[in-house]
Amino acid sequence: MNAQVEPAGRVLRRVTRMLSGTVLVAALLFGTAGRLDWWPGWLLVGLFLVYSLALSLGAGALLEARRRQPPDTPPAELALLIATPVLIVVMLGVAGLEARAGLPSHIPLVLQIAGWVILLPAAWLATWALLTNPFAIAFSRIQPERGQQVITHGPYRLVRHPVYAGAIAFALGTPLGLGSVWALLPGGALAALFVGRTITEDAMLRQQLPGYAEYAAHVRYRLLPRVW
Repeated sequence: MNAQVEPAGRVLRRVTRMLSGTVLVAALLFGTAGRLDWWPGWLLVGLFLVYSLALSLGAGALLEARRRQPPDTPPAELALLIATPVLIVVMLGVAGLEARAGLPSHIPLVLQIAGWVILLPAAWLATWALLTNPFAIAFSRIQPERGQQVITHGPYRLVRHPVYAGAIAFALGTPLGLGSVWALLPGGALAALFVGRTITEDAMLRQQLPGYAEYAAHVRYRLLPRVW
């Protein structure tokens, strides 16, 4: 992580940018729901708020490096980067519309609770991984200009791709937590995209990042310990 002290203005701009994302999530959820008395929506907004503050205050200038798009980004990579926020917007919007309709949820209460049990550690895992790994960026590429090396501590002792593990848990846990059956469709599609990203990125790292094959032999599981 960056050990230099950042100017207060830069920190404030980054926090403001991250918090604006939370405001947009709240607007999407409650705008489509047409009501404010929707406690699952408030829980999700609170989760986004904590996540945004943790990253903006803890990751420092690493967030800026993660947002820069390399000039040689493949079209398939760009398509994935576009599809991810689109599916998130659709997932949250569909859940809000389902809440607006006032229909009883077809997801049993025990599964709704399970959704939140999944979501909370998922957000913690993804945040922990992003704060641990300075080379975790939005683009699947090796970064020789930044001296990229294999990260083996923190959550990377458990699985090789903890950020994607957290993202998949978010995609599946959010519809359950919000009690939305139809939101499981975009949520499942989002989870499938991250599974595919895990497969292709893992293969790329094995071939191009020195030491990764040895690390993979030691940490055997990509996303879920003792499963895969």
